[in-house]
Amino acid sequence: MSISLKTDDKSILSVLLYQFLSEKSAYSSFKEFNKVVKDNFISRDDFKFWFDRFSSGKLDEEEDDLSISDLKSVLSDDKHRLRACIFFETLKEKRSIEKSNDEKVTDAYNRLSKVIDIDFSEFSSCFNRFIGGNLKLKDCEFSDLPLEIVEQVVENLDYFGRSAFRKVSKNMRSIVDDAKFACFSHFNRFGRILKSLDDKLHVRHLFLSSDLVHPLENIIPFLKPEILETISVNSYFFCADLMKRLMGMDQWKNARNLEIYGILCNFGSTENVLHFENITLHVLTMVNNEELAQIKKILLESSQIETFCIDVSIRGKIDWNVIEGGLGPIIPGIDGIRRLVSRNKQQFYEIEEEEKSVKFVRKTYY
Repeated sequence: MSISLKTDDKSILSVLLYQFLSEKSAYSSFKEFNKVVKDNFISRDDFKFWFDRFSSGKLDEEEDDLSISDLKSVLSDDKHRLRACIFFETLKEKRSIEKSNDEKVTDAYNRLSKVIDIDFSEFSSCFNRFIGGNLKLKDCEFSDLPLEIVEQVVENLDYFGRSAFRKVSKNMRSIVDDAKFACFSHFNRFGRILKSLDDKLHVRHLFLSSDLVHPLENIIPFLKPEILETISVNSYFFCADLMKRLMGMDQWKNARNLEIYGILCNFGSTENVLHFENITLHVLTMVNNEELAQIKKILLESSQIETFCIDVSIRGKIDWNVIEGGLGPIIPGIDGIRRLVSRNKQQFYEIEEEEKSVKFVRKTYY
């Protein structure tokens, strides 16, 4: 019966970890393990080696730094590992011929539940299956699918499907949170869903493509400010009053990257964008002198902006005469590179010129 354990390295390591978490010494665990599994196929030195690793918070990788709680989660969150521990307890109880089956299940469960949080019904189901001769430790489950397949499945789920998937496991929660989510044109329905939530959504990158920018007002308030990093908007009409309300929200103020596609919106006060680290404007036509003057003011006043790019590749190309008309004469240095000097004399913007874009990149004098 123990052959199922002997031929499965992951199960063996799981049982060793289980014994370590049971607060037994390496020596007593070694004696118990070989009494149950027999054949002494794991040496006492092997036990000491792994117990020392577990004590250091290491499992599979050298860079592991796991707490006792983390190590317990390793067993409880992995069906394969959990079943290996239940199987080990089954082997221990199988030798107790004087006990009834109910007593065996109860005693084994009491020992395991001190280490691993598990429901009694789940434990007894596995225990009785092993006692009955079904020794399969690992079933083929959804979690065994390649990560690429799981990600594709998640991306095709609607909001409610994703919400259900997030409850499956910590790993699944991470996959769902990292997946792209497209709400297409159903903004009103999506807005109602967001309003029904008890907590804000963890979204890193919000991309809105709409003729009007109004749907942003129905979405951004329900995103967690500390998580949202990038706001991308593809629109042909920016309502000044709406943009003013959006720029007053914590989500806008905490985001680090801004991308605008279509036409350039009026930022109002330059203070509304000084916190961004990277700004990219994909505009239909070349920006005018007034817009360039505002961009220059933003660049000179900001201590955060690392890159600011104006891209007109959708329809046109960069007109340097217009650039100089808005920014003022910017004469190339002896190295041929144009620079815009910021108010912080230790820093400047190096201007990268291309046919259809101009990019300002913050640099520091050394």
